[in-house]
Amino acid sequence: MNQVTLTFKDAYGKSYEQKSNVVNITIREIYTAKLMSIAGTTQKAPADGGTKVFSIVKIHNTGNKDDTYQLSAVNNIIHDSINAGDILIYRDTNGNGQLDANEMTPITSIDLDADESASLIIVTLLPQAIAESDTLIVDLSVTSDNGATIDQTITEIKITFSEKTTVTTPVFAWEQKNGGNCHAYTSIDLPANADGWAEAKIVAEESVYQGLHGHLATLNTYDEIQFVKTIINKSENHWIGGLWNGTNWVWDTGEPSYIGTDGSIQNTFPQFVWATNGWNAGQQYAYIWKHTADGKWATHDNVWGEDANGNPVRAFVEFDIDCPMPNVDLPLTAAKDVACDGVADSSFDALDLTEMAPGECAIMHIRAKNTSSVEAIDIFLKQEMPNYLSYVPNTITSCGFDDACSLEKRADNEADKDDGYYDSVNNSVVIGGKPTNLKPGDVIHGEYLLKID
Repeated sequence: MNQVTLTFKDAYGKSYEQKSNVVNITIREIYTAKLMSIAGTTQKAPADGGTKVFSIVKIHNTGNKDDTYQLSAVNNIIHDSINAGDILIYRDTNGNGQLDANEMTPITSIDLDADESASLIIVTLLPQAIAESDTLIVDLSVTSDNGATIDQTITEIKITFSEKTTVTTPVFAWEQKNGGNCHAYTSIDLPANADGWAEAKIVAEESVYQGLHGHLATLNTYDEIQFVKTIINKSENHWIGGLWNGTNWVWDTGEPSYIGTDGSIQNTFPQFVWATNGWNAGQQYAYIWKHTADGKWATHDNVWGEDANGNPVRAFVEFDIDCPMPNVDLPLTAAKDVACDGVADSSFDALDLTEMAPGECAIMHIRAKNTSSVEAIDIFLKQEMPNYLSYVPNTITSCGFDDACSLEKRADNEADKDDGYYDSVNNSVVIGGKPTNLKPGDVIHGEYLLKID
């Protein structure tokens, strides 16, 4: 089977694996397709009635002929406890994982060329009445007008529920696509009889956003501080999650005190990154002080609940919301090269190379493109050889990170293996060699020759 496997990580170390389409060397017509989950097909949503839940799946025509597919997403009325108010399917034409203004027409079928894939966004409208014990299941199905065999790796969307959102103040998310940590922040008033930092901690941890409880904010990188400075109301005081443990200043969540701009973990808070003073000896808890135009950090004891003018102090709350998942498209194409001279004898749009004979070659071309809004980390591409093919030495070419790059032949088994090599132990071709990162929109290309034995 001619297929390239891609492994990568997101910014927080979670690992993913994707496989390209299959290039078949055969003479018959093939009608096959695959439906797979991208994101949100198993998720926990807040029990907020009347809201919408978004799930993303991908359909791929893995055959060598054009086909039309009928799509269905319906309530499972047997195995769930509630039913959706409405379920609609949309085509995500630009593959960004979001339902854009030009994609608002629901579809029930889709036409795909050979080797073409499409991202689908399934929007489930939640009923008005939801309990945290409820489960909502949506059955998914795909049928082919030409009787294609459908490899349906995902058959349902399963939604369970967590606590309802309780936050009513504006929430600001520091998105990963903007260099953020995928956390969200808000400022919450303390009750009139609040008793300082301890009460602020309780308010923060009882606050719920998108089904997640918050905590007093822990501002532990330079970039995070810069983001907070753009969203916080500098005319009010805000408790944050810093406290004195008798020896050092620490975060009450147990996170590292501070990560420097060079990535190193520091033993103290960044007093001199945002604040230039305001650290009072003998005090126990940290807050963001309003008494400068920019705001600075200061400290106070536990029972302080008002500023010098009698104004209540607020809690600055952080929510560790889920990060969007990277997605990398991975089309694999091939062309005949009868003389094995590296010159294609056919176009690269073929998935089915017909009438190939022993001793002839196929030029394989893989293209990996990050179609998501977040970075894919540690990209690693490889193809394991089927037993009827062998790799032609010194034919790996690769380039990146855009579609304008020029393929360049590389020497196999380079010491650093940065650009690609043949792994004789596992009989596989590795494209790109050393794992790299793909930012949104980045592309890596690779080509190599395989001979029919």
